[in-house]
Amino acid sequence: MKAYNVGVHRHTPEIEQELSNLGGAPVTISFTTHLIPITRGILTTAYARLASTSSATEEMVDVYQEFYDSAPFVVILEPGSYPATKSTWGSNFCTSG
Repeated sequence: MKAYNVGVHRHTPEIEQELSNLGGAPVTISFTTHLIPITRGILTTAYARLASTSSATEEMVDVYQEFYDSAPFVVILEPGSYPATKSTWGSNFCTSG
């Protein structure tokens, strides 16, 4: 397993653009992709600073669940659960935690 394009990934600007459009304010993220010898799936680590530090994890899960409500192949995990590429094996699903 190895991280690649750390700090310079080509998709970072478009991700920041779309998050900024959604949030109505500039958003900067740390986005790192990882090369892993797996049959299917992508593991990505992405961080962003929240505008409000008072948001509890449960509130953020609610925001994700509402945003992806009409996306049948996106599964938002419960707080304390974390995604695993094996969970997507043989499916169209994407998991986020």
